[in-house]
Amino acid sequence: MMDSKNDEKMSVQIARVEGFKAGRKKGLAKGQEFGLAEGRREGREEGLEEGREEGLKKGLKMGLEVGLNKGMDKGLAEGLEKGERKKALEVARKMLAADTPVEKIAMFSGLAEEEILKLRDETSED
Repeated sequence: MMDSKNDEKMSVQIARVEGFKAGRKKGLAKGQEFGLAEGRREGREEGLEEGREEGLKKGLKMGLEVGLNKGMDKGLAEGLEKGERKKALEVARKMLAADTPVEKIAMFSGLAEEEILKLRDETSED
């Protein structure tokens, strides 16, 4: 009878060990599956965050460059326009001082006759 009790205990222990092994194997598989899914999720989140930051930096840099270029172009155009106007007024004043007819001053300076007449009136008041 002793052998049958020992055999029974041995069978129970073997069953426990096999159950433990099967449970561990199943647990590891579930853990790996969960870990892999969690790792992918974390990786995606980190990748998206890095991508956003890099995109923002590049976007700001490009926007700044474009804005500076536009500003410089606009400033240059305005400066040239002001310089041309200043030169036209200077020519008109000299031609007025030389008693050149208003029509000729308008033709050579590009200023409107009304503007030249106004300039003449301002000059004569001085």
